[in-house]
Amino acid sequence: MENLFRVGDTFFSAMYFFLTGKKRLKFRCFPESFPLTAPDLTIRAISQETDENCGPAVIQTLLAKYRRKMTQDEIIRVARVKTRLKEHGTRPDQLARAVKKIAPNLQFWYKDQATVEDLDRLIHVYHQPVVINWQGLFYDTVEEEDRFNPQGEHGHYSLVVDIDLAHDTITTSDPYPEYNAQPRVFSLRWFCTRWWDVDHSDHLKNGKPDSFHTKHFLFIVARKSETFPASLGMQQFNK
Repeated sequence: MENLFRVGDTFFSAMYFFLTGKKRLKFRCFPESFPLTAPDLTIRAISQETDENCGPAVIQTLLAKYRRKMTQDEIIRVARVKTRLKEHGTRPDQLARAVKKIAPNLQFWYKDQATVEDLDRLIHVYHQPVVINWQGLFYDTVEEEDRFNPQGEHGHYSLVVDIDLAHDTITTSDPYPEYNAQPRVFSLRWFCTRWWDVDHSDHLKNGKPDSFHTKHFLFIVARKSETFPASLGMQQFNK
């Protein structure tokens, strides 16, 4: 299976270079000897259309799960984030606003200070794809990130589709185009060190956008009839 994966990855890299003229970075989250396995994914993140569109892309993905087809541009318009998107991206409350207006029969549930056990229950007990707000990795290795973009903006939304507490792994489906074709498997312990973000409000403080931190933030979109999120301490955006 590992050899098959390597052949497939080589083919994908060659095709990426042929189509774009750019070298595709090969992401390695574990040593070469780590057994490469992938869960039986029932959902995959829709590819984001711009560098800033990870938020609209994951909402587009979750809405599609409930057969609500929307474009990323439509989600941006409903969320009212077009003027701030390029510089600040989208905040969770703005994504919740879009869900509320587009699909009144669905509910946006979120939790800050969540745990890996919350992720485990949402995925394996309630079978929910979970969106996390974290510091995404857009380089081959962390060392390359430190070298080429040490102070850069890494805030990113990804879909968590599997978690294995016993083997310290987490599997994401990433809307970022370069990583969208196949799931990404990370060390869970390493992921938790990057499971945070800094968001910016639309209000100014000392002439600059006011900022606030989230840590271990996750959200799901479920039918309004579902009550299990409350049992996990999740909350609703009702504004």
